[in-house]
Amino acid sequence: MKDAQYNKGITSKAIQKVIKTYYTSLQKVSEIVNDIESEYDFYSSGMVEDKISQLVHKQNNIENQLGFYMEKQKLGNLTKNENIEIKELEDELNTIIENIVFYKSHKEEEIDTSIEFLKKISYSGPLSDCLAGLKCYFKNDISSTKEYLRKYFSENPQAFHFPAIKIYARICHNEANWHQAKRFAMKGIYLKPEDLEFHQIMFDAHCALNEEQGKQIEAQIISILN
Repeated sequence: MKDAQYNKGITSKAIQKVIKTYYTSLQKVSEIVNDIESEYDFYSSGMVEDKISQLVHKQNNIENQLGFYMEKQKLGNLTKNENIEIKELEDELNTIIENIVFYKSHKEEEIDTSIEFLKKISYSGPLSDCLAGLKCYFKNDISSTKEYLRKYFSENPQAFHFPAIKIYARICHNEANWHQAKRFAMKGIYLKPEDLEFHQIMFDAHCALNEEQGKQIEAQIISILN
């Protein structure tokens, strides 16, 4: 029997191993979140900042390349291959900008700014629903939050916007929508295995669904995290 002091010292990496082993036995987590490539992609504020920094660096590089082509175009016609490359660079730049907004919107204080930015560039993709849902949530409009996030995740089943996952899991839990609550709590756990709220949601869902094995395992994990 390990003492309480030892339990408190269990590392996040150890918790990740315990949890991943359990959930892989229930369902391949890679089918839920297939965009995560390494342990360094587990959710944290530091990870978000690193992603933004990397994306901004890529954005600057592409904008410099496009600037070079624009200057060259002033001196004469571009070749067919150069025009193709410009189109590819512009598409890549749009994707990078969308991803920057995606990560910045993980902070509540950045949501309104992110929404306004997407409007300014006439963006009409699914991220708009995600951000609209988050904005409604922080205004305590739960009904609209639920609808926006339901649409977002329906159209993007592999989406891994951490705050949106947590909020939707919380809503499903509060409404006793246990299967959906489990689904989103599992996604959240894979992103951040040591997040206590997700495990509490899973525990309550297992209890409601009479899933004794899952209930016992979650109880053990919760005792480690507390």
